[in-house]
Amino acid sequence: MFQPSDKQTESAQVKEAVSRLENRREILDALRNPFRGIRELFETLAIALFLATIFKFYEAEAYVIPTGSMATTLMGRHKDVSCQACGYRFQVSASEERDRENHATSTEVLGGTCPQCRLTQRFTSRDISFSGDRVLVNKFIGNFRPIQRWDVTVFRSPSDPKTNYIKRFVGLPEEDIRIQYGNLYVQKEGAAESRILRKPLPSFLRMLRVVYDNDFPPYPLEDLGWPPRWQDQRVINREGTVAWQPTEEGRNFYFPGEAVAAAEPSRPVLECARKLPERESDSLQWLRYRHIIPTFRQWTSAAAGSLPSDLKQRGVIPNNPQLITDMTAYNTPETSMHHPAASMGYNWTGELAVSLNATFYEPKDASSAQFVLELVQGNIPVRVRFDIAAGTASLEMPTVPQFETQTVPCTLLPGKTYSLFFSNIDEQLRVLVNKKELPFPGEGKYDYLCAPLAGSDVALLPRNRDPGELDLTPVSIGASTPVKVEHLKIMRDTYYIALGSALEDASLSAPVLKEKRLYRFGVRDPFDHFYSQMLETDSEEEMAKFLSDPEMWTDYGNTRAALLHLGADQYLALGDNSSNSDDSRSWTHPDPDWPGGKVPHTVDRSLVLGKAVSVYWPHGSVIPGTRLPFIPNFAKMRKIR
Repeated sequence: MFQPSDKQTESAQVKEAVSRLENRREILDALRNPFRGIRELFETLAIALFLATIFKFYEAEAYVIPTGSMATTLMGRHKDVSCQACGYRFQVSASEERDRENHATSTEVLGGTCPQCRLTQRFTSRDISFSGDRVLVNKFIGNFRPIQRWDVTVFRSPSDPKTNYIKRFVGLPEEDIRIQYGNLYVQKEGAAESRILRKPLPSFLRMLRVVYDNDFPPYPLEDLGWPPRWQDQRVINREGTVAWQPTEEGRNFYFPGEAVAAAEPSRPVLECARKLPERESDSLQWLRYRHIIPTFRQWTSAAAGSLPSDLKQRGVIPNNPQLITDMTAYNTPETSMHHPAASMGYNWTGELAVSLNATFYEPKDASSAQFVLELVQGNIPVRVRFDIAAGTASLEMPTVPQFETQTVPCTLLPGKTYSLFFSNIDEQLRVLVNKKELPFPGEGKYDYLCAPLAGSDVALLPRNRDPGELDLTPVSIGASTPVKVEHLKIMRDTYYIALGSALEDASLSAPVLKEKRLYRFGVRDPFDHFYSQMLETDSEEEMAKFLSDPEMWTDYGNTRAALLHLGADQYLALGDNSSNSDDSRSWTHPDPDWPGGKVPHTVDRSLVLGKAVSVYWPHGSVIPGTRLPFIPNFAKMRKIR
């Protein structure tokens, strides 16, 4: 057994004596200064408060989003509900339930319209209203680094500096910004021409709005004979054969490589009043999307278990398919159970994107294996063609030979599944494969075809072109090789509406505007805030008739324009929810307290507080058995793009 030496024992005794002495000193010190612990506590709190103050004023601060002007990028007070028919989850504004001081009003949001199947549903007691997103704002950006275009920014209101706003900065100092055709165009001071503004990829993807997600079909309608929106072209034309076969209850489709005899449907399926337009034949088999929208009356009848008798007798759905519009579910809060036509969206949005998963199989003839995604805008189809044998992807405009085909290597192997994305937005074609953008040599841009060519006053692709028959089948998938497609989703770009005193035709009276343009349902005040086409009708069926009839679309693509000038250290702020946003377009109004007698449409750099960088606390999940949304919602915590 080990025995300690005398020196080791002596050393341990010395250490013990020193320890006892230090303890005694601490006790004596505490007796002489009984408030030392309290003082240290207050010193710690003071330091923490000082650091928090420095953090607040120079680094970051938290804000709550009060309204839906940035929806659906950021949510104000809202309801987050699941559709009672198709199961799709969507949000509806509930800002009407609170005033500017966040006091409860007498208004209660009772319902809303699903953007997928267009069911206007009454909410249940479980559909509570949530407060707006809580966001973290980086104050370093704005104080020490200039705000960049497309930054989501917090700033003091130009008309009321005590009120904070949050918008997206789209215009920079010493620029002219034009709002037209749903897009933004910029012209620098001294420049001869304007150019379209394109978003960086993160903002581009975040600002897309879902038009239709085929993972959520409206089965209650389809079970009664309502046609699916995605259908094989042969089935639509009733040719007796089928190439694209629906699987997983119609959510996905499989093409075996050739058309086969079509089975008899288990129930009669209604036809749309407007047939497919004629197209040039090719070697591909096509799956077509049609925007088939039920009316409130048709849904009411279907909810009772049967379609309206006139539909069943004729076997034809009137006023369908329709153009895709800027309909936004967030803007459909019902405070009384009516269904205004305005909830359908008034503005045609032809700038679309499609995403899907594709699994390829061994073809019989590998040399001719092709897979194509097609989008249509203004009756002009654009495509990305995947040549499986050559291992390439090519951008094409079949009806515009002046567009130079752009090709890059892209290998798609049999037996593997790929995430594919194709968009035609901001006069640019973009393709992502497995979430990586393909680097086409011309970057897919075609704005050179939209501007007048040298020595000509006419553009090949005029920006004000009207929609045509092909826009009634705006998205298609073609193939000559066995393939299965899943998770089909169609999206649209954020549509910017021109309004306010900066309208270039704002000085014209309503009768003059009616003479100048073809309006179908009367004329709104030219200062009206939300409808650039100035269509007005209380009849949902009249609006559906307009959106489905190409003969009524003359001048529909020629939208109003607003031109806004920015001086030194001035920014232009717009909300992502353009049809329901109080922003730079509408701020200019008379005010004797302002220089020049009116509030400016710009945000001065001195009013900028910082850049919104993240949603650190979206609405929480509800604790089971209660109405308390206190469970952290980690899935919706995100960076702000």
